[in-house]
Amino acid sequence: MSTDSNVLQLTISAKTTPKLSAAQRKFNALLKKIDKQRLTLQAWEAALPLYHQRWHEEFMPLKAQYAERQTALLSALDIASDRIKLAKADRQTLQAVICELATSLMDDTNREQMKALYNKHSHGDFDDDERQENLIIKEAMEQAYGIKLDEDFDFSSPEALAQHLQEHLMDEKKQQDERSPKPSTAREKRFEEQAKQASQSMREVYRKLVSALHPDRETDDAERQRKTVLMQRANQAYAERNLLALLELQLEAEHLDATALQNMSDERLLHYNHVLSEQYEELLMEISAIAFDFVRQFDVEPFAQVTLANSRKHVNRALKDLQHQLGDLEQLMFEIESPKGLKRWLKAERAAMEDDLLSAFGEFDFYDDPDFSDNRDFPENSSRFK
Repeated sequence: MSTDSNVLQLTISAKTTPKLSAAQRKFNALLKKIDKQRLTLQAWEAALPLYHQRWHEEFMPLKAQYAERQTALLSALDIASDRIKLAKADRQTLQAVICELATSLMDDTNREQMKALYNKHSHGDFDDDERQENLIIKEAMEQAYGIKLDEDFDFSSPEALAQHLQEHLMDEKKQQDERSPKPSTAREKRFEEQAKQASQSMREVYRKLVSALHPDRETDDAERQRKTVLMQRANQAYAERNLLALLELQLEAEHLDATALQNMSDERLLHYNHVLSEQYEELLMEISAIAFDFVRQFDVEPFAQVTLANSRKHVNRALKDLQHQLGDLEQLMFEIESPKGLKRWLKAERAAMEDDLLSAFGEFDFYDDPDFSDNRDFPENSSRFK
């Protein structure tokens, strides 16, 4: 674990040197940047269990209620379709809404029931429509990415599809790298040599630690136990290409001091900086992945800049939005009890569908004056059941 004292001890001081070299300045800057991101990562890892607890205690019960109310809405709309006489446009809208709800609510426990409702109101067959839709997606994905998907590939799992694409792209890159010739430009050769030297420099640090910390050479039980723990940390750090952790271990083992860092050659520091730069980028990616999962779990706006500092605000907002959605759904159930209310809501839904279609194709005409006279009582219910 990083500490301020470790970073300060590893930082090359300018007190005894008139002017730090570029390599020394970059080394110091990378230490600070990595330490800052490690603290951020540690803070996220400490906060996530609390957010997971809130998810299970506060969000899951509300989401279960929302699913129950959506199921009740679906049943009410199905009954209304049999009992209430509707104009052609209203009936088509109602059928589309029922099919959309049945598809979104479908799971392993109610699949046949939802399929029956879908088939009833689509005048088709869900399995046939699903196969046709999957075929279209399959052909589009194969053409876009040059891949071959199995006939029985599970398109219901976005995660599985994303993983398959990632694996394919990685395999394709690997094959391309194998087919491509060796670096020919001076810059490419220099970069390849720097990477090689950087790995060698880190390996040298690790070997020195292994030699100094090998617990089998100790006769004192307490010292053997201490070195065993340090050795385990060194092995993990080397496996993760965590140069900063290895340097910190050198400090603990008293095999690195300010004088050694001060006298370290710029060539060696350049190699260190190469590894530290990679470590910094990996930390940024790890933190970004945590933030991405956080956004997806709590339904945060896709382009919101989520940080640990504002994460609580986003969670509270998501909880409030979910509570509002429940209230809106309850109000909707009340409104559609009357034929007049149902028809007004269907008109609002139809307008929302048309707006979505226009937005998708970028054909919205700002010179049209929309008529909100009949659906002004449904400003919230026209947002697709939210």
